[in-house]
Amino acid sequence: MKHVPTMAIDTIEVHENDSGLFDEILAHRLGLVALNTDVGTFNMPEPDAEKSAATHAELSLDVEGPMTVTAGDLEPENETVAPVHEDTVIVELLEDQSITLIATARLGVGDEHSKYDPCLASYYYKPSITVDNDVDNLEDKLGDYPPQVVEDGEIVKDNINTPELIDACEDVSDAVTIEYDEPATNFIFTIEPWGQLSSQDIVSEALRVYNDQLDEFQGFVADID
Repeated sequence: MKHVPTMAIDTIEVHENDSGLFDEILAHRLGLVALNTDVGTFNMPEPDAEKSAATHAELSLDVEGPMTVTAGDLEPENETVAPVHEDTVIVELLEDQSITLIATARLGVGDEHSKYDPCLASYYYKPSITVDNDVDNLEDKLGDYPPQVVEDGEIVKDNINTPELIDACEDVSDAVTIEYDEPATNFIFTIEPWGQLSSQDIVSEALRVYNDQLDEFQGFVADID
């Protein structure tokens, strides 16, 4: 998912910062604020390109303490680029401390910086699981299995549903048999979005980017021929 574009704050223009954080630390925290992303609204800016409404969006911050500054205090010029998690804490301001700044967000990808990552993506091989609760001495064997997979004195197959539980149940006893295709052909993918995009949008955009990369590769091969 490193090539799925998302919006993130890229630069800030600080007019006033009396907080306990240096400008650089404040900029770092703002850069990690998840922003709603509509990949159809903005274009990926070219390197060193000038700011424009087609590629950039500004968010302003003008606050005075005492208060806890959160992502919800950022005021976007374009509501489609508002913070996803408004209660994300930025900094604590004391009496007579204030912050005034303009933050500029743009599209980017995770290969460039982790702040543009849209999600945590993982996968594992899908096993074939067989549970036999009629084996001899089942009661003596249940204690060797994770308690999450045991209910009412039996092993519940549907509860063996995470990579950790699958590993913990493998080769324990003849009550559970776990097998894999050779070669492996079935996988279970998990997408945990940070909020900029939905899981469905992340997968759709990843496939679109992948198809574009295949077309580009095909063009390189054609040039070699």
